Amino acid sequence: MNRTTIQLNGKSVDILFGCWAVGLILKSGVKLEEIGSEIFEHLPTIAYFGACNAAGRSLVAYEKDDFLDLSPAELMPILTVFTNSMTQDVPVQKKEQVKAETKPKTTKK
Repeated sequence: MNRTTIQLNGKSVDILFGCWAVGLILKSGVKLEEIGSEIFEHLPTIAYFGACNAAGRSLVAYEKDDFLDLSPAELMPILTVFTNSMTQDVPVQKKEQVKAETKPKTTKK
């Protein structure tokens, strides 16, 4: 699932992630490999692009500053949906099972 709804200034705002939103998130300077350590710095930006995507890919539908004062609890559903969108429909490779070599038991003489 790559969609959720949050409350922003008393209004319901849809958040949707797809290639367009993720591309703009990356262009804005958010580095996926650093998202864990800097998550609360980046969540407003991620929320903004997800909201603009849901509003018909319109960068004027919202102001990025609108998302700055949301609490971490309000932003966490966005993180879940964002990370789900990054892994949705990505094929998973199964690791090959490797049997450990067994040495034949030696008998004492």
